[in-house]
Amino acid sequence: MEITCIATDMDGTLLNEERKISEESKKALMLAKEAGIEIVIATGRSPQFAQFPLQEAGVQLPVICMNGAQIYSEKMELLLSRPLFVEQVKQISEVLTKKQVYFEFYTNQGHYSFDQKLAQLTWRKLLNLNRRTVFQNMKY
Repeated sequence: MEITCIATDMDGTLLNEERKISEESKKALMLAKEAGIEIVIATGRSPQFAQFPLQEAGVQLPVICMNGAQIYSEKMELLLSRPLFVEQVKQISEVLTKKQVYFEFYTNQGHYSFDQKLAQLTWRKLLNLNRRTVFQNMKY
């Protein structure tokens, strides 16, 4: 059976412990592309946070973001968007709040959290950075 497409997650898969694409992984991606294999990123990250490590490595790939809610081309052009309806967001928010579960919403306008302190701790732990540092380093 011929491989025609490889879809990979970022965190814990494509990215190393420094949250970067290693030179070895970058070479493997380029070899696959040269062999005619389509490479696609599939991640729970927002488009901005998915794009950051790709830009840093000089890699352009299509990206399925936010657990499938948005799909972007290699040039980060929005191809498909399937957002939640407002009523769905309200229901999810109510259930998670009642169960005292921390959550964030990712939108085209940014990330939203009802607990900013916990959000900062989460981002620092995940990225070994704070949000301000990440946004200052991003290129749009």
